[in-house]
Amino acid sequence: MTVGTAQIGFVYALSNRGMPGLLKVGKTERTAAERAFELSACTGVPAPFEVVVEVSVPDIHRAERYLHRELSAVRFTKGREFFRTSTYEVSQLMARMTKFFELEAEGQVGQEISLHNESGIVWLDEPSEYPYVREGWRSCIGIPKRPRWNVGRIVGYATQGNWRMPGQKAFDQRVFFVKPYDRSEDPCSDYYRTENPTEAVYPLSISAGVRGQRLG
Repeated sequence: MTVGTAQIGFVYALSNRGMPGLLKVGKTERTAAERAFELSACTGVPAPFEVVVEVSVPDIHRAERYLHRELSAVRFTKGREFFRTSTYEVSQLMARMTKFFELEAEGQVGQEISLHNESGIVWLDEPSEYPYVREGWRSCIGIPKRPRWNVGRIVGYATQGNWRMPGQKAFDQRVFFVKPYDRSEDPCSDYYRTENPTEAVYPLSISAGVRGQRLG
């Protein structure tokens, strides 16, 4: 079924006891079971294919391109859809891909996608020394590294995993910073001696994929 330029269907992983250690990863508009039956009918196949993973997706072409790119390092033969990988690894990739499509369907792109893809938090200072830090975002092209930040002094930032969906070029990255008149920088400042700025979060509540606890 086609909706706009997207084609609804399934991505799957098939195993074959005659090909130990290999999984066939592909797409179909039908069910994975139908595709497995079709492939098993070929006389050159040593044994019937069995479905080990199957996921319904709103765009089979983007989904397959994502899976094949993420598995490119373990592709058995160039141009073929067989990969030396495990059911667990493919299941993890499909779960992440499914989450991406869910967020996209909800209109939660940009920051929410990047938040889901965070792999860690790098602190340049000890976070426990700060009563609060400011949580901000920056946009960049490509997988973000250590950010350049001109709004105050950066004290930490989020790192991103290396995955992305086909066509995704821009990323958002969380940055944690303080300004010269914040409590940690100038305890005598009249600005935030007792109050907190609106973007203030408790530093020890911050972790990868989890927004900091708001204090503002």
